[in-house]
Amino acid sequence: MHMRKVFEHNQPEVALQDIQATTNPNGVRHYETPTGTYPSVTTVVGWEKSQFFKEWRQKNPKESKMVLRRGNLLH
Repeated sequence: MHMRKVFEHNQPEVALQDIQATTNPNGVRHYETPTGTYPSVTTVVGWEKSQFFKEWRQKNPKESKMVLRRGNLLH
């Protein structure tokens, strides 16, 4: 039996224009927000899980589009 995870997407309390991206000399991206500094998703998960995310996107095309759209808005 294969179980699927369901993700709940919450709207941010901070407007996207209030978030500034910075990249250090090692290529690590962080986001400066009114509530703190946070690493990018790519920084957190790294490239080690790229195959996992490729497969997830193929299995979850509708959710993938929503997640990728939001990520692209931040970049």
